[in-house]
Amino acid sequence: RWYYKDVHATHQKVQRGVANAAGTFLKEQLFEVDAERAHLGGLKMRRKEARLVGTYLGFATKLVELDLAQNYICDAGVVEIAKSLRLHPTLKMLNLRKNQIMENGCGLLCEALKENAALQIFDLSENRIGNGATVHLCNMLLRNAGLRELFLQGNQISGGKELGQLEQSKRTRLVVKSTYPDKADHRFEMVV
Repeated sequence: RWYYKDVHATHQKVQRGVANAAGTFLKEQLFEVDAERAHLGGLKMRRKEARLVGTYLGFATKLVELDLAQNYICDAGVVEIAKSLRLHPTLKMLNLRKNQIMENGCGLLCEALKENAALQIFDLSENRIGNGATVHLCNMLLRNAGLRELFLQGNQISGGKELGQLEQSKRTRLVVKSTYPDKADHRFEMVV
């Protein structure tokens, strides 16, 4: 009954040209909990919709790719996503490019990724992450064993000291992880 009431009514609004097509697409995607890929980029999502995506992550245990690029999630919307990301068993790629995420949101995501070893590709490029987030990023790099690619270009990390800290963490990670059973960890790339 709730499905008919909400989703069917939204489809009727789309046919009449009244509803937001991006919002309708988001609702349809969030009902697909058995999907392996969810491409939700460019839907103009804000904090409210990001909370729904965070809840969706808790149910979508087969999800491998989550694309949330070019939205307006910002720090407040990252909270629920970070909670669900912490122990997600299958997510391998998370794209949060161009989402106006700042130091606090980056810190929450890094704390979640300290425990998540499944994620391999993490794109935080073209956000508003400043020099204050380098400590969180460095700590996450040293604890996360599964991450293969980290994209940070287009942020406000500009100081030579901060970039040096990130490079030092990258080198330390490669030395520490060389004793890890997975030798492929030497392919780790960080694009700043």
